[in-house]
Amino acid sequence: MKRKPLLFIIAALAAVLININNAHAYLDPGTSSAILQGVIAGVVAIGVAAKLYWHRLLKMLGFRKDVDTDQK
Repeated sequence: MKRKPLLFIIAALAAVLININNAHAYLDPGTSSAILQGVIAGVVAIGVAAKLYWHRLLKMLGFRKDVDTDQK
């Protein structure tokens, strides 16, 4: 019974892929600038996330030991 929705999804996807037409769309120079800005923003976001979790990543990989902050 669970295969019927899966078969329906596969059949619908195949029908859409078989019936692809040309879009005849125009991409102006501003579009490429927006795409470039999006790619750069993604790279920067990955860099910021890596910086935020860098010590946690090194500790997980075994390159750093736990450091106690409650030392007197």
